Order: sequence, then C-alpha cells, then structure tokens
Amino acid sequence: MMSCVNAEKCYKLQDIINESFSLLSGSGIDNPRLEAELIISYYTKLDRLRLLLDGEHKISESKREDIIGSVRRRCNREPIQYLLGEVAFYGHQFKVKKGVFIPRPESELLVEEGIKFASGSEGQKREGLNIVDLCTGSGVVGITLAKEIQNSRIYATDISPLSIEQSAGNARHLGVSDRIELFTGDLFEPLENRLPAGSVNLIVSNPPYIATADINSLPPEVRDHEPIAALDGGRDGLDLIRRIIEGSAEFLTDNGCLLLDVGQGQARMIKDYIGKSPVFKSLEFRYDYAGIERIAILHG
Repeated sequence: MMSCVNAEKCYKLQDIINESFSLLSGSGIDNPRLEAELIISYYTKLDRLRLLLDGEHKISESKREDIIGSVRRRCNREPIQYLLGEVAFYGHQFKVKKGVFIPRPESELLVEEGIKFASGSEGQKREGLNIVDLCTGSGVVGITLAKEIQNSRIYATDISPLSIEQSAGNARHLGVSDRIELFTGDLFEPLENRLPAGSVNLIVSNPPYIATADINSLPPEVRDHEPIAALDGGRDGLDLIRRIIEGSAEFLTDNGCLLLDVGQGQARMIKDYIGKSPVFKSLEFRYDYAGIERIAILHG
C-alpha cells in the first residue's frame, strides 16, 4: 500500500472509507459500505479485514484522488466490475473491461449443468468432449468448463472482437489456452468450416435475451454502460435463442446437449417453440435461486 512520504499531504484510511461511504450512500448505491471497501481494497491492496484494522494508517493525496475518482464514477452508475477490472465466477477471477458483457452469478448454473452432463449417467464420466460456447463474452463459461472437464476441447465464438480479446487473456491467465479456440463471428458461422457435422457433444450459451422494448427500463449500470449487442434479444428476446436452437442441430452428436441461459418469463415461449421442432428429444429447465426458470436443457 502506498503511504505518505516527506511533505506530501496525508489522509487517514478510515476518513477515506467514511468519505467514500458517504458519497456512495448519497447517490443511492445499494450496499455502499461494501462497495466503498471493495474500491479502497483494490487501490490499497489490503483485504477488507485489514481495512478495518488499519484505519489509522495514512495514505497519500494522490492515492486518495484515485480512490475518490473511482467512487465518483460508481456514483454515476459505472459498474463496479469495470472499475475493478475483474469479476469472480465459479471460484476464479476473470478480467473484464468496458465494452465486454459482465458475467452474472446465475450463469454459474450453466457450468454446473455442463459438468453434470460430462459426469454422464451412473457416474460414468464423459471425457474428451467437444464443447461450443456461443456469445462467450469474457469467456467465463467456456474457460471454466475447460478447467472442470478433463481433456475437453472448447470452441468459443462472439461477434465482438473486444470480447474475444478479453477471453483470450482470461484463458491464458487461467491456464487453458491450449484447450480453447476463440473465433470472432456470428454464433455458429466461424465454426462451419472448422467442425464436422455431428461432432459437438455440448453447446452452451448465455445469449442476449432482453426484449428490445425493455432495454430502456434496465438499471443504468446495465443500460448505459454494458454493450447493447450483448443484451438486446429482439422483439420478444428470443431472436438469438431461436437461431441457436436451429443451428445446434447441425453440430450436435446424437446424444448431445444444448444449455441456454434464458430470461424470466421465456420458458413457456421456448417450450412452444421446441414443441414444433423434431430435433430435440427433451426439454427441461433448471431454476435459479430466485425461483426463475433460468437454464434451458435440451437433449438431442
């Protein structure tokens, strides 16, 4: 942690905590104390317990300006994940920056279902799986599956070059670069000349699923800062979901599985859509912790 030196003006750490809390609280930020501590911890390199224990410690004016500058950005509803440059997901830290979709905790359910699929029936594990991760964003789902499923091979796509760049950095950081291939492009398009038909065991995706008319009603952290292309799912939110379901038929093996992160209230529409398709043998939903049908599980 940077301390005061020579004649530089100094500030007590506790005073900066209080100032940050006051600014965030006055701006209507939920959990202002927690967010103040997270921002200060990031800049001081102290964990939150140490912040409480070292309240009398003096830090420099320049460091205070960095902290308060970030606090004010948060007061303007810039997501804290962008301010800190990282997000926790399934026990790992992933880098994330402005212009790349911020992973949600609910998407950990995609990983759990992917691991369950790889476990097979009667505990007979499937290894050496070919897995496709569509709309990969910062790569959290595909990279985590690469770490959790032995000898798996991941093919991840995203229409955003910035997202693919971020995913590549996260794959290197978490040591799975040798088992993940990243492609810039629209859904399955980059894979058409790379993967044979019927060669994919598992397809996972957290696609844009918010109806266009609902975008303006989103919290400002989402609406004003995250990439709209990663949110907007068309008139009813299912534009990309339908395309993924249709495109999966070409790539999945006979006993393959498609896992989709879907929005609140969309389960019925997806059930009606699948009912008209002969491709998948079964459809079920995994509920999230709020009781929402969150993960669509489609078996080929």
